[in-house]
Amino acid sequence: MKCFKHDTEAVAVCPYCGRAMCVPCASASASAAPRLACSDECAKALTRNEGVLQLLLQKSRQSARANSVYCYLCGALSAGGTVAAWFWLPVPLLMWLLGGSAAALIISGAWFGRGAGQMKL
Repeated sequence: MKCFKHDTEAVAVCPYCGRAMCVPCASASASAAPRLACSDECAKALTRNEGVLQLLLQKSRQSARANSVYCYLCGALSAGGTVAAWFWLPVPLLMWLLGGSAAALIISGAWFGRGAGQMKL
């Protein structure tokens, strides 16, 4: 593969636009940005994209935390309904249904909470 500016062999590829770069082009762009890019426009676009990705990760983490709290709350309410059904209306199907949904919701809350804790920002 040849450099997009020069007629020499390429050693790198711009991660934004995919153009091939030779050693002088790659070293010239390395001093301007933390990542290799073929031009200032591509370097700015990469920086902007990384900022947007960080914002998306932050919002996803907040959403996972909110889902975790919601699942724990609904699981606790279902567990309370299971206990209430045990005393007031001892129907085995109702107790199994409420108890199973309580267990599933609590497990889902733990899964969402663990996922929120493992996201790297």
